[in-house]
Amino acid sequence: MMSKTGQSFGKRIMKIKVINLDGRNPGFVGTVLIREILFQTIIIIFSYLLIEIFNLNPESTEKIFNYLITFICFFMLFRTEANRRTLQDYLAKTIVIKV
Repeated sequence: MMSKTGQSFGKRIMKIKVINLDGRNPGFVGTVLIREILFQTIIIIFSYLLIEIFNLNPESTEKIFNYLITFICFFMLFRTEANRRTLQDYLAKTIVIKV
């Protein structure tokens, strides 16, 4: 659904959708591969590097890092001057709009 319409079931209920910055549908690459899978891969690699570099406990580091990313994205939702774009949006060059 995300690749065809820019909307998941939840986005459709909330009457929002994901589009490119130029207004087009980002398709499979923009919505699924970059916005979701690549973003999660970057987080996993970064948390792994933190664990290896600082020799930290893997479980607690992963929890702390996940909470930190969640907090950053939540904070970004309230930045009206940046159109409320989250880290995933900046990575995929997308924006979420009301339909």
